[in-house]
Amino acid sequence: MPLTMSSTNAQNLSLSLCTILDSFGYSKEQIELRSKEMDYSLQKIEITANSFFKYSLLPELTYVSAGSTGEGIRLSDSDIDYMNAFQDIICVDEGFENSVCVVLESDRTSTAPGYTKIVLISNLDSFDLRTSSMIEKYMYLQIMSKYRTQSGKKYISSEQFKGITLDAMNLFGLKIFGKCSGPAFQPNDDLKVQIDSVISIYFYGGNYLNKWTNRSRNHAWPTSEVVNEVSQMEGYIVPIGDKQSDMQAYEWRICYTTAEKRLVSSLSDTQLKAYVLLKIMAKTLLKPRCNFLTSYVVKNVIFWVMEMSDSCELSPSHLVNLIQKAIFFIKHCVINNHLPNYMIPERNLLRGDVFGKDKVAIISFLSDCLEEGGSILLKVPKLYHCVALSISKPDLFPVFRKWRDETERILCLLTECIYDFSVVNLVEQNPSVDGLFNSLPRRCMSDNKTVVAFEKLFIHVVPDLWSLECSGTTEEDIYQIFLERLKLLKIL
Repeated sequence: MPLTMSSTNAQNLSLSLCTILDSFGYSKEQIELRSKEMDYSLQKIEITANSFFKYSLLPELTYVSAGSTGEGIRLSDSDIDYMNAFQDIICVDEGFENSVCVVLESDRTSTAPGYTKIVLISNLDSFDLRTSSMIEKYMYLQIMSKYRTQSGKKYISSEQFKGITLDAMNLFGLKIFGKCSGPAFQPNDDLKVQIDSVISIYFYGGNYLNKWTNRSRNHAWPTSEVVNEVSQMEGYIVPIGDKQSDMQAYEWRICYTTAEKRLVSSLSDTQLKAYVLLKIMAKTLLKPRCNFLTSYVVKNVIFWVMEMSDSCELSPSHLVNLIQKAIFFIKHCVINNHLPNYMIPERNLLRGDVFGKDKVAIISFLSDCLEEGGSILLKVPKLYHCVALSISKPDLFPVFRKWRDETERILCLLTECIYDFSVVNLVEQNPSVDGLFNSLPRRCMSDNKTVVAFEKLFIHVVPDLWSLECSGTTEEDIYQIFLERLKLLKIL
């Protein structure tokens, strides 16, 4: 293809990419299905975990879906992200005594935008002595209040918080989590799963959200209804400090995870496709040259681009133009050494990341990407092969989309059956820890609803089961065929 594309070619490529993304599970309908399924699964896990550990010293946690998994746009090779928020612990701008929750106060003096130090306001006199769980949480935070200022304030250490919480979560010899990466806990290598679990505390500081709510917007997204809804949502503080601060070990980062998830859910079908395409492109082409371009940065870029786009730019035929606009925005931010966080614009997501020769090389590379126009997307091998296939076999995609979407819906039904059965059994039977993980799959398959859902999935994925059996194919080989076909759900 030529280095630059005509308007007609860009529109044709846009429509072709829309068809491809629809066929491989990235229609708005399927994205919403996965997002709701993740929320449902985490609710069941929350009930199970809190019931299982209710007699231990572990505090109860609320499970919050996060990242691309919670948004329903997780790519095939991405991690699964979620947050745990401590119940009955809150951080506010101005602390107050309270008998029903442990109260922390935010102290943002001498911290970079988007970060805060926290002080324990509650004391033992605040609680009824019969509320042992509240006292445990108070003591849990008290032992981490190590740094005392000249004014007498004692800051809670984010580093100690991570260490002590990690030890607590690995009680009973389970050893699920083995290391930390930033604010996230990651599982031991032998578990063979890609999960980031972030422990957080609810934050109800109003300053940042008020600024976000009241700033001027000139286009259709986000709508006033969504802005109003987001303005009333909670924030979170997570245990990671500003890497350029001398007080890093005592600082916490402020984030608005549920607000960002709500913003993603408010994106139109075309906007969501632009988000998915930019994620695919960033991971394959851009990040090797632009190390700063994490999935979180990509999301912030999409938010800014969509807020700055007129409604006429958001049609399916303009999909390629939206990607070009996003690349131009990234280049502009690199030139100015400032990529503002969407919820907290004062927080610079490029702070200290791009400078010197690297900056010059990145600007040159992004300029080349813009020069190539929409054809740059075809340098992503998966997208190139899909576009080629859509040209050579256009009738294949509608058939595949129908099969794939129905397979995913049945799989979600099966997942719900498994979680429903698991919660009832774990809460009522309270099995021992040693036998928990080994016995669960076998016990789930004794449940009639689970069996029916699995059979429905198997027949849908392997409709040629009868002919395979008649041809002498073994049960083991048929099961392998079933697994290989399921992998088609995650081509992109």
